[in-house]
Amino acid sequence: PTPSTGRNGSTAWSDNDAQVQETREFDSLRREFQAEVQKLSARLSLVEEGLRAHGNVVAEVERAVEPEIEPVKVDVEESFAGRDSLHHLHPESDVNFEESAWTYPLVIGLADAKPIDVCFAVILLLLNLCMQLIFSGIILGPDFLGEEFDTKKDVAQRWRTSFAHDYKYVDLSSTSLVTRVCSADGSLILATTQATLVTHINSYMGLLTDQFDAGFYQPGILLCLLCILLWTLCVYKEVRSIWLALEAVWQLPRSEHTVVHENAIVSLSKKRFMALLFTYITRFVIAWVLLIAGVQWLARTTSITELMLNAVALNAILDVDEFLYAGFTPVSLQVAIKHLEPVKVRYTAWRSQLESVVLFLLLLSTFILPYVSLLQPLGETMLAVKRELCYGNQTFVVGKNTQTQVILGYTTASERSGDLSVMERAVKDHKFSSAGDDARYIHFVPPGDFEKERTVTMEQESMDFSLCMETEMFHPSGSYYQDPVLTALVIPRLRTAAALGGIFDAESCEPLRGLCEGKDARQLRLICGDTCGCTDPLAFNWFRVPAYGCNDAWLQIG
Repeated sequence: PTPSTGRNGSTAWSDNDAQVQETREFDSLRREFQAEVQKLSARLSLVEEGLRAHGNVVAEVERAVEPEIEPVKVDVEESFAGRDSLHHLHPESDVNFEESAWTYPLVIGLADAKPIDVCFAVILLLLNLCMQLIFSGIILGPDFLGEEFDTKKDVAQRWRTSFAHDYKYVDLSSTSLVTRVCSADGSLILATTQATLVTHINSYMGLLTDQFDAGFYQPGILLCLLCILLWTLCVYKEVRSIWLALEAVWQLPRSEHTVVHENAIVSLSKKRFMALLFTYITRFVIAWVLLIAGVQWLARTTSITELMLNAVALNAILDVDEFLYAGFTPVSLQVAIKHLEPVKVRYTAWRSQLESVVLFLLLLSTFILPYVSLLQPLGETMLAVKRELCYGNQTFVVGKNTQTQVILGYTTASERSGDLSVMERAVKDHKFSSAGDDARYIHFVPPGDFEKERTVTMEQESMDFSLCMETEMFHPSGSYYQDPVLTALVIPRLRTAAALGGIFDAESCEPLRGLCEGKDARQLRLICGDTCGCTDPLAFNWFRVPAYGCNDAWLQIG
């Protein structure tokens, strides 16, 4: 092209010449681009020849270097829909390795650990295995589980017929032993086993002391069912983690040696795989043994306050491996386990639905089976045991006269009242006194004479007291007025006789005149014979005999 000169003297190119210049520049760029493509093709050829030499020809490389590639039309929406569908059918889940002593076989020999660390880890693994096996064996033993609750029914029958109504066990308020046991008397020193059993049954079944049929709300059975559910959930969690870990290890390829790349396990050696398989099977067996034994133990726990403690104690057995890992694992192995990459496990939607059905049935059986096979029979047995212990008439005691061979009995109090008996009042009055102090109601005798004085008859007592004590002791003209020896002997008797009639702290006979006609006023007639009519010839003669307190001295005066 030739330049042209304008009016202002400047030189300019024509439009045709500008197009020619652009064409030349485009041709230059095209030649440079072709040269770069040829270089890239040559490099791809070299890569292809290298892969073929090793026997690993990749089909994608062959397609990449083909001279002609036909364009392919792709439906973007259909492609993404297919990918989402595939992901829905085959999702992946990351399975992490547990921070537990059971994970030691996976990292021993792979982690950068010294021989001392490895030896200590092996010791911890064996200790964990032994502890859980020993716990399982002890829990399954009969000494730990104890006897069946059904055996308590026979024991309750023997106790009720042998000891519960024995007159020797009546307390000072004339209450039978069976009444005190069944009313939850906290002052018992006898039959505490039976009293504790009755208390446990009442709290477990939600019963009152006089109730023998269970209502709808049974707190012990409900709490026991919840504790069993809590324990089974702990075991199911352990079993599921074992299954996922086994599945992750199972899908890893086998090789001569275990291969780890960037904290990810690529393949497992056969020996390491067998060690892990043995570990998982052992854990599985221990978990199911603990599940069965734990459910039986909880179902036999009749104390409602101990159920939660027993459930927590069982859970601690499963956590032994975690305790050892957290407290004793060498740091080198801890770091190796923490940095292990999770293993991706692929599963299908069908498998997920199947697992949901199985887990639902397992959860449902956790409620139904323990209740039907263990808790419901336990509740019925508890009611039967309480009936044997407490049902029926509790207000009588019996004894046998070995000479006449007659079985005697008398009616006891139906329950302990708020008022103290005379004997209880005597104990209460003297319990804080010092040794040697005079008692208000108690006449102390030497130990050797205690049983003799306790069993002496009223007629013998009348014969021993040959004096007219009212006139000789209480009248100022009496021969023994305020005699200290006789006062210590007579005054406690007088107070006891008055207390039996409901008058306390009596010091003379006149205030007690209204009690003299009572059948049980024998001691009062012995002491206060003049006031009670023993000297009156016109008085009612039924009680004017030594057996009812009127001794010969009073009768002679009459």
